[in-house]
Amino acid sequence: MISYMGNTNPTHRSLQRARALVVFGLVLTVLSSVGLILIRDIPGTTQPPPVVFHTPMPTLALPDITATSPRQAMISRGVVAPTFPPQTATPTPELTQTALPTIAWTDAEKNALSWLCWYEVRGMGDVVADACLSVISTVRARYAYNSGFGTNDVISTILAEGQFTGVEIDTSQPASSELYWLAEIYANGARGSCTGYFYFDSVPGGPSLCVIRSSNGQFIEFHNGWK
Repeated sequence: MISYMGNTNPTHRSLQRARALVVFGLVLTVLSSVGLILIRDIPGTTQPPPVVFHTPMPTLALPDITATSPRQAMISRGVVAPTFPPQTATPTPELTQTALPTIAWTDAEKNALSWLCWYEVRGMGDVVADACLSVISTVRARYAYNSGFGTNDVISTILAEGQFTGVEIDTSQPASSELYWLAEIYANGARGSCTGYFYFDSVPGGPSLCVIRSSNGQFIEFHNGWK
């Protein structure tokens, strides 16, 4: 018996499948195009936003920042800065340097003189140096020139009874380095503005022959005795 099963040639079957795939692809392409047109025409359909590429901002050069002083800041806020009157320095009396021989005082004597100045004139502000040199001069005048006080050195003159009352001295150390320095420069010829007197005090209306006044209102006056 003879059976007919159609054309079984492999080449023929491959060509048929290729034609079918091409036709199927063309159909899909047409359907896709039609679908896009329909979607675009439907009202309310949101289109995707366009892609935007941002350009970087250019770098700006900032101005230099200068610190503002407190006074400038007050003015810029409308506050008037306080003004202060110019400070006038009080002139310091010149200390005279004379051509006198150096006085051979010991460290103990210069320490004692520094304590005398500490008790008598340390509060006289801008004229402490002048007042201290002038006070030292009274000690020198009492014992060095046969003045009748009965002493012959610094320490015995300062400690004499009834003379420099209330003064306590320490011969082992100075009252301060500044006051010790004043005793040293006196020994080397420096003098104050009131020199060579025997007494001093700060009693108004006394027998004043020479006065030293400080800017804080204190004063010290020198004389040679009450008459």
